[in-house]
Amino acid sequence: MKAVWLVPWRFNSSKPFGLMWVKEPVRALGTFISYNVKENDKKNVEVKIDNMNTKLDIWRARNLSLLGKCLNVKCLGIAHLVYSASMLVIPNILIFL
Repeated sequence: MKAVWLVPWRFNSSKPFGLMWVKEPVRALGTFISYNVKENDKKNVEVKIDNMNTKLDIWRARNLSLLGKCLNVKCLGIAHLVYSASMLVIPNILIFL
């Protein structure tokens, strides 16, 4: 099991409770957690936006009704972004894209 120290103790070198204390990003419930804010933004938001665009491009090639297109956007795109946005601070530059 992996564990990450909270920010005030991030340079702590002890390894209590028999856990594997790591410095690299840890994925928990689909969200990456790390000390590097830029890396967090990239992995949690930018990559999800790129994945959403890729999935929507695949569905865009099909001849769907307006209702089908709305359903795809809601299920494949917005749900993942809202989930990430509910737990993280989203940079302003990404909000206005």
